[in-house]
Amino acid sequence: PTVGIGTTEPPVYMHEVDVCGLTPGTTYDYQVGGGAQGADVWSTSQSFTTLPASGKLTIGVSGDSRDDASVFQLVQQRMHDQAVAMQLFSGDFVLWGSQESLYQSWLDKASTVTLGQEMILPVAGNHENSSSQFYGNFALPGDGPFAEAFFSVDIGSAHVVMFDDQAIATQPSVDEAVAALKFIDDDLTKAEANRASVPFLVAVHHRAEFGNDVHAKDADEAQTRTLLNPIWDKHHVDLVINGHEHNYERTQPITGPASAPVVQTDATKGTTYVVCAGAGAQSESSGGATPYDAKQVSFDGATPYVGVYATLALDAHTLTWTAYGLKASGTDDSVDTFTLTR
Repeated sequence: PTVGIGTTEPPVYMHEVDVCGLTPGTTYDYQVGGGAQGADVWSTSQSFTTLPASGKLTIGVSGDSRDDASVFQLVQQRMHDQAVAMQLFSGDFVLWGSQESLYQSWLDKASTVTLGQEMILPVAGNHENSSSQFYGNFALPGDGPFAEAFFSVDIGSAHVVMFDDQAIATQPSVDEAVAALKFIDDDLTKAEANRASVPFLVAVHHRAEFGNDVHAKDADEAQTRTLLNPIWDKHHVDLVINGHEHNYERTQPITGPASAPVVQTDATKGTTYVVCAGAGAQSESSGGATPYDAKQVSFDGATPYVGVYATLALDAHTLTWTAYGLKASGTDDSVDTFTLTR
């Protein structure tokens, strides 16, 4: 790093290997290593299973692991126990995005549980601050001048668009923000045309557009809400997954205007916004109820939970979300669930 916290840390080499031409629904064994002949070093054998080409699958969802690596490890254990096909992460992986030692600490906590066995697709949060360390530690899709800052993938019956919202929230006129907003709009136009095959449209980014916590009135969240809410309405996006507010929140299906959301009785006519940010971050208090709230759950001292996480189950025409209150020991509680049908 040349700027930010961590500039005194030694530089490191990051290695990325692309493995192409894999078959869906297939388990592959592999090892990582190398070195001079006779002195080469190799990892233990690992395995992963590619996503199936069709049928039901379950995705793990979490965000904001930044303050406590042991809680992040607990979340990863739950992902392993539930045998999720892959994971989505909504940002703020570490507290200081330019400090490489933090990534190593957090990733080490996952290494014995899920790392190298389950694909994790994250977006950067404000604490990553679009740092090179974040993009060095995760291999993400995308190309062009802003490669990996925004991209989309089809996962089962869901088209998922993911993006780093730092530029959109803080500098909406810069090239990256303009390019990201155009990509999102164009991408969802194509996805809508393909809805007969992939019916659900899902977005993942960090700042909570309709969160009701301590950041709800921050200028960057307001900017994000103003710019993105019309795009979600235009393309009838089903689900937006956020972090940033350290709790669990879900809205009813709503449409804009962003300043006065309108609740829709038909879920296909509105967008459900979920904040699921408790994979290690310290709890933040709720700002109270709003007319469009459906659920709020904290993980402060008044509850038995140390965090929150969720699973997203997909089949051909249903999307089922289940959120869990994470306990330090014992069986976690299901704290919220809903199903969307298309």
